[in-house]
Amino acid sequence: MTRRAARAVLAAVLAAVLAASAAEPALAARARRPTAAQRAAERRRQAAARRAELLRQQEALKKAWQPEKGCYQAGTAFTEPRLKTNHPIDVPPAARGGAMKAALLMYEANVDTGGRLNSLRTVRPVPSEAPWPLLHDAVVKSVKTGKWDRTRVAGKYIAVCFPLTLNLDLR
Repeated sequence: MTRRAARAVLAAVLAAVLAASAAEPALAARARRPTAAQRAAERRRQAAARRAELLRQQEALKKAWQPEKGCYQAGTAFTEPRLKTNHPIDVPPAARGGAMKAALLMYEANVDTGGRLNSLRTVRPVPSEAPWPLLHDAVVKSVKTGKWDRTRVAGKYIAVCFPLTLNLDLR
């Protein structure tokens, strides 16, 4: 076999190998693409899953409604809204540096459908001795100016009640 003939055979083999390897991904991609019936079945399955989730959310809303507060209680059905704008709590200098190193304040917050704080109620009574009234006023001022995420459940925005616990560093 001459050198020219050997090169021709080698070129033919190389071209055949390259053509086969290039055709395989195209054939494999064509084989993996779902058929119209498979796509329609997947759309029906997703629609049924959306309907089931909507029913679950509607049942959870019925259980979470608090008529005396006029809001839904956050918990297992949906989470508490997150604070979007975080204003630091301006602790007065008179409250700092004393024997207390930290303060734990517990409230129940009610956020309306627009994400604004509707009401803030203390869970435990605020002691009348210093620095508690100063801390309470600073917290109320800071939290009232904040903006909260809107909570959307079952396709509608809802008013949410949730516990709000703040731990203030007084050092």
